[in-house]
Amino acid sequence: MTFFIGEKDDYTPHEHCENYISRLQNAGAFINVISYPNSHHGWVADYNMLYAKNVQVFYRCRMEIDDDGVIRDTKSSASSEMGWRPFLKAMIESGCIKRGAHVGRNKKTREQFLMDVVGFFSETLK
Repeated sequence: MTFFIGEKDDYTPHEHCENYISRLQNAGAFINVISYPNSHHGWVADYNMLYAKNVQVFYRCRMEIDDDGVIRDTKSSASSEMGWRPFLKAMIESGCIKRGAHVGRNKKTREQFLMDVVGFFSETLK
């Protein structure tokens, strides 16, 4: 499994992936992480970088994905099993969701990413 991560992604911060990646590695999975410096969310987009002020971002949440794919907040009893609307409402009420993130194209990262994806599939599908 390969994770492609923008180091400046403030929409889906890479810190949220780190625990999940560790759990997968501890279970014996081979994980490859490719990081792109100076890259926000959506670097392959066909529009210029912008600040999307109304998007909801899980930025101080303490969430884990369990083995069944259920997302759980470790600070509260909220989980994706309760349905997305109640789960998001609980996360908003807990104060761990904020609004606003940068999204959009990064030409240099897009070009590197495309080469990395081709490399990944060339290696994986031998």
